[in-house]
Amino acid sequence: MRLAQYNAWQGASQVGWQRASMEQSMADRRTILVCSCDDTMPLDMAALARGCPAADIVVGRQLCRAELDRFRRLAASGVPMTVGCTQEAPRFRETAGERGGLSFVNLRETAGWSSEAARAGPKMAALAAAAAEPVPEPSYVHLESSGVILVYGCDESAIEAGNQLREHLDVTVMVTAPKELAPPRISEFPIAKGTIRAATGYLGAFEITVDDYALPVPSSRGTFDFEQARNGARSRCDILLDVSGGPALFPAADLRDGYIRANPRDRAAVLDAVLRARDLVGAFDKPRYVAFTADLCAHSRSGIVGCRRCLDLCPTSAIAPVGRSCRDRREDLRRMRPVRGRLPDRRGRLCVAFGRCADAPIAHALDGVSRGRGRGADRHVP
Repeated sequence: MRLAQYNAWQGASQVGWQRASMEQSMADRRTILVCSCDDTMPLDMAALARGCPAADIVVGRQLCRAELDRFRRLAASGVPMTVGCTQEAPRFRETAGERGGLSFVNLRETAGWSSEAARAGPKMAALAAAAAEPVPEPSYVHLESSGVILVYGCDESAIEAGNQLREHLDVTVMVTAPKELAPPRISEFPIAKGTIRAATGYLGAFEITVDDYALPVPSSRGTFDFEQARNGARSRCDILLDVSGGPALFPAADLRDGYIRANPRDRAAVLDAVLRARDLVGAFDKPRYVAFTADLCAHSRSGIVGCRRCLDLCPTSAIAPVGRSCRDRREDLRRMRPVRGRLPDRRGRLCVAFGRCADAPIAHALDGVSRGRGRGADRHVP
């Protein structure tokens, strides 16, 4: 009798556990909303269902306008949702209110409006499934700028930019060929001549090597006269404003944090560069885009140089060989003298999230934590 009662209790418990598990699974089941965008792109519902078997697929024609009430009802139910549209993401977020579990994926430009839209069903399914995967919060690298700026130019436009910045930043101006350049009546900031031979670094830690470097003599009258020039002069700055009109000082120059470049003949571009430079004072955070596993790196295993893919593909030279593996080039600065009395952690400062390195290594030593084009130091720390 007792055995029969125990078996009945165990069976009821098993059923109750299965029912609770099923209810929890149904509550966690994601809903994917796809829209034909006024019938401008084909939707392969069979492919979407095969590619996302753990999700409910809801199809619409104009979910952002005429069918917005359908989205509102689903949002009110609290189920996790992925919306196959990024253009109208602000409208959907506003409609959903303060709720979590809402993600977006661009199915239209990446698949539905492509030349192979009729066969893009599996791609849409893959994109929708990937968008539902949780993305870990990236760690950040810290950048600091105290506002020391070098304005590098070729004529009086550099001095004009220095005058616009002198009340906000610690300005030094260097011109490459100061022909017929008149000295100012009051020396508000240092002016020198020289040509930058080499430049390294990033926001808060630029190092430059200058040839033909010379300071003006105080008795300059009419035009600048300069002292005896010398080569190989070295200097440091936090911000580098390049209005020289020459080649960029860095590869992928537009993505180098703290390096701002403008055509000296374009006054609007120079003004925009000045305004951008003016704001680069303080502490900033940028995401650490790539995670590196040294034990998996095959660059120089067993003392034989092998894989060089990430080294050759990185456009900013953010990776350098060290010993038997690769790591961030800025880590080597630990062996140099301190900057302002400290040895900061340099890892990740040059990375701008091109993402080529994460796809390149044969041993997968690099993992793209935060993919896509980098925005740089755009998170200001108060």
